[in-house]
Amino acid sequence: MTIRTFVAIVLMTAAAFGVRAILLANFGPPEMEPAKPIPYKDFDRSKYMTGAPLDGKYLFTDQGGKPFDLATWYDKPLVVSYMFTKCGDVCPAITASLMKVVEEVGSGFGKDFRIVSIGFDTANDTVPEMKKFGERFTKDFTNWKFLSGDDETTKKLSEKLGIAYMPGPDKVSWAHSIGVTVVYDGKVYRQVKGSNFPADDVLSKVKSALAGTP
Repeated sequence: MTIRTFVAIVLMTAAAFGVRAILLANFGPPEMEPAKPIPYKDFDRSKYMTGAPLDGKYLFTDQGGKPFDLATWYDKPLVVSYMFTKCGDVCPAITASLMKVVEEVGSGFGKDFRIVSIGFDTANDTVPEMKKFGERFTKDFTNWKFLSGDDETTKKLSEKLGIAYMPGPDKVSWAHSIGVTVVYDGKVYRQVKGSNFPADDVLSKVKSALAGTP
């Protein structure tokens, strides 16, 4: 290879990278093919699940590495949130909304109701990751557990709650139902939709459950 040929190759390569940099700066990275749309009736079934019993056994591991049987918390209203630790927006927003619920109720938390946050990205939502995520929102895990589980258990419970989730095309992000579920006496009691919900959206349903409102 002559020096002239070598120089020409270097200049062509530099030009190619320069064009790519200009394109990225002006238009951003190329869009990935979006996930195939899922019909609403198949994706989010939560509105149809009110009154559904949580029959079966749901065994998880809490953020401290201890076994946790969901049924042990059926004696009081239980707020269930499905999330994944690598989420950068919606899941932290939902969890922050739950943190405000805890702050709003003060000493009533634990006395009147409890919370569990369940990681559905089972490959990545390990015990250490769930603990790290949970510590962003609470320092006391007595009445708020951050749970890891196997695929089968996590999926089975989500189907009972009417919650759905599926990996995005990048295999990192997830499409999932947005909101939390209030469970009472081992049954689906109410749904709270959205990520930035007011504390009363949850507390009003907890009070209704405690009052015996159907």
